[in-house]
Amino acid sequence: MNGFGRLLRRIIDRMRIERGLAALPADGAADFGSTAGDLAAASRMKADVPERMGRMAEKLGAAEAFAGVDRYRVLDMARECDRCGARRICGHVLYEDGGADPADFCPNAANYRELVAGQA
Repeated sequence: MNGFGRLLRRIIDRMRIERGLAALPADGAADFGSTAGDLAAASRMKADVPERMGRMAEKLGAAEAFAGVDRYRVLDMARECDRCGARRICGHVLYEDGGADPADFCPNAANYRELVAGQA
């Protein structure tokens, strides 16, 4: 399958998932501890958002506190991460041990630092 075919397949798969989530009754979404809208939004996020968030939490010393954060705060932080315009520098810092300070580019840096402060 060529690149266009793979792209088309991903679009069709995503549409199928979104249709399924849109048809989910409120109690079905509640089984996930969320709303159908929140589940649909999560399904549209970039696939590496959870990994990036976990790595950033580790980088800032907030991994333990981040693991215990309520799902609503995680979802809010994930939305910010997904919309972030600094993916290139973030990748450099997280995967290549770049020297930039996350406070200079990460929209969630204050959240992670708040989590660290709450650990003390």
